[in-house]
Amino acid sequence: MFERIFEDKSTLGISIAVLVVVITLLIIWLLKRSKDVKKNFLLVGASNSGKTRLLCQLLYKKNLLTQISFNGKKKLVSLIDIPGQDKVRRKFFTLYKKTAKALVFVVDSSTFQKEIKDVAQFLYEILTDDLLAKSKMRLLIICNKQDIDLSKGQAYIKSNLEKEIELLRKISGSALKSTGSSGDSKMNFDSLIKNINKQFEFTDLKYFKVEFCETSSLEEEKMSYLKNWLIMN
Repeated sequence: MFERIFEDKSTLGISIAVLVVVITLLIIWLLKRSKDVKKNFLLVGASNSGKTRLLCQLLYKKNLLTQISFNGKKKLVSLIDIPGQDKVRRKFFTLYKKTAKALVFVVDSSTFQKEIKDVAQFLYEILTDDLLAKSKMRLLIICNKQDIDLSKGQAYIKSNLEKEIELLRKISGSALKSTGSSGDSKMNFDSLIKNINKQFEFTDLKYFKVEFCETSSLEEEKMSYLKNWLIMN
């Protein structure tokens, strides 16, 4: 009788231990999954492109989590401003890109002609990112600071970015042929477009849906497209 009670207690102890292990593993899995949930809009761009000012205009200097009203409905939008400095942006972008549901890429329209190569290089890195390409990411390219005289419009910026990315594509293709490697987290750009036998256009991208708009943090009417895009995505 005592042996049976002892056996029952042993079996119960083992069952409880197994249950604790299962619950612990489930909690770890849920925590890991919650970190990887694609819930954030990442605000990216070079330094002085006006990202932070746009963010303040959108959120009225409130918390990063805010409710935006649209046709009587409300949606909770999470925006993360990625630092623009070249030395730190890769670190923070790598940290948060797993949680990105969409990207907002900010371009300073007033200095675009001078900084076009750096802007195109940064954008090219995003387009060839393995994780983002597999996620079929939505990308809004903002032509910001339209209130400044002689700022370039979105048609000009789009056309010239396509030319610069085509140049980077050719340079990257030549380097790939000579080394036989595209890097740890970068994809061969030709594998990301529908037609490799023509000059690149954003509509050729297989996995990114790219849109353009013009904005100014000083003009409320020029913020409407961005606000609606955030809500609809």
